[in-house]
Amino acid sequence: MDAGSGRDARGDATFDLEKGVCEERFSSDDESLRTVVGRLDSRLSSTTTIKSQADSFNALGSNRKSFDTLKLISTDASHAAEKDTVEVVVTRTDDLPPPVGPSLLQTIRWHFFSTYRKIFTFIFAANVSILVAALVTGCVASNWVATCVTVNLFVSIIVRNEHVVNLLFAISTSLPRSSPLWLRRTFAKVYSYGGMHSGCGVGAVAWYIWYTVNTFRNFDSSGYSVASLILTCIILLLLLLIITFAHPTLREKHHNHFEVIHRFAGWTVLLLFWAQTMVVTIQEVHQAGRPMGRMLVVNPSFWLLVGISLCVVYPWSRTRLQSVDAEPLSNHALRLHFAHDTVDACTSLRIGDNPLKETHAFALIPEPDGRKGFSMVVSNAGDWTKRIIKDPPKRIWVKGVPAWGVLCVATMFDPVVIVATGSGIGPCLGLFNGRPSLNCRVIWSVKSPEETYGKEIVETVFRADPKALIIDTNKEGRPDLAPLTYNMWKEAKAEAVIVISNMTLTTNLVFEMESRGIPSFGPIWDS
Repeated sequence: MDAGSGRDARGDATFDLEKGVCEERFSSDDESLRTVVGRLDSRLSSTTTIKSQADSFNALGSNRKSFDTLKLISTDASHAAEKDTVEVVVTRTDDLPPPVGPSLLQTIRWHFFSTYRKIFTFIFAANVSILVAALVTGCVASNWVATCVTVNLFVSIIVRNEHVVNLLFAISTSLPRSSPLWLRRTFAKVYSYGGMHSGCGVGAVAWYIWYTVNTFRNFDSSGYSVASLILTCIILLLLLLIITFAHPTLREKHHNHFEVIHRFAGWTVLLLFWAQTMVVTIQEVHQAGRPMGRMLVVNPSFWLLVGISLCVVYPWSRTRLQSVDAEPLSNHALRLHFAHDTVDACTSLRIGDNPLKETHAFALIPEPDGRKGFSMVVSNAGDWTKRIIKDPPKRIWVKGVPAWGVLCVATMFDPVVIVATGSGIGPCLGLFNGRPSLNCRVIWSVKSPEETYGKEIVETVFRADPKALIIDTNKEGRPDLAPLTYNMWKEAKAEAVIVISNMTLTTNLVFEMESRGIPSFGPIWDS
């Protein structure tokens, strides 16, 4: 049945409100008959879809749920026998049940006390507790405070390293599916590791504020002390600038500024830390009369700075200019094909035409059957992507190594419901190609799917889930995904839901499911 007209291309549909039966008469061979049955069976399970069907469906109003049975009757004389009448039971669309428990408590639990915020709060509280204890006991020597600063910075940076990220995902997803659901649900939140990055980053700034206080207290007007004080003040200002623009609100509104400040101010801080370490060490050498080499070797901050520097340099050592084959999908989307490597499912990679200025992470789609090569879908989401789609590159910079993302946790559940909107299908394609045996159901809400993303991508979705619900928002409008997701989860007896969409919809839909006791996951702003 055509979503826009309420009729199949081969015949007319009639509706009987009294009997709760929809009959569609058409001329068809067996293959076409199966096609129509499959299409109607998958699409009429949706309240939103039913509401958007032509005038006959729209006229049903509040009675639209009365359709329990769908009959398709062939009008071809050669198929007029009773055996050619196909009856399909259509799933009723239930209303979304109320949240489990008071709504205020659910909001506090799933919004305010998210896993990300729990990790951030734990790490920051631990830092503040240690700092307070040090102040009470008097253990606030500058060298010790500097060590606390560099420990936090080291953890903050290394947790962003692709190999560390992949290790975290590998450990979490190694849980067998026979493990209790609550345990897998907990480990699946591994993509919230960004809480460690921000928690340690803010913790480092808190320690450095006290280090600055100590520097002023110990100022003695010597040349080394003046240099150390100047470096300390500059570093503190840069650290405050970094964490200010890293705040979610400013980061979203001024993303380009955030990228530039985070990168170049971060590099500057690292260089200034090295300069400050050398100045302080030289000052101590003059006071203690010991060799500078020995003073550095026994200084924990020196080794931590070495580790931080290696973590910063490593991704750039893996930056290469690669050939790329651009496949225009539409004026909204472009598919980039690479042939230089094989990648795993659910990974992403950073690319850019000017990597020093900016790079962007895109989900990778491995080639079917493990063949060498991979691709990525670039959708129009800003100035950079718009320019790339308009003027496709023949070569592009690829930075670092592929890192696993949130969809990796889909393999922990059987079955799992995947919900995507628009270009959110890109990361899902990597899952579908890389894990073809995954037991999943799919909802994809998108404007003109074939016209925008091409027939091949639509077919990939149907290979992953032959009964996938693809909603063309250009014809049917934007659906309320919460009841659709709930009903598909209920129908499939799924263990979890994963949402890949824009930040607002992802957050809201994950909350709607979690507050009703359904394990749900989706990328967060810092994942």
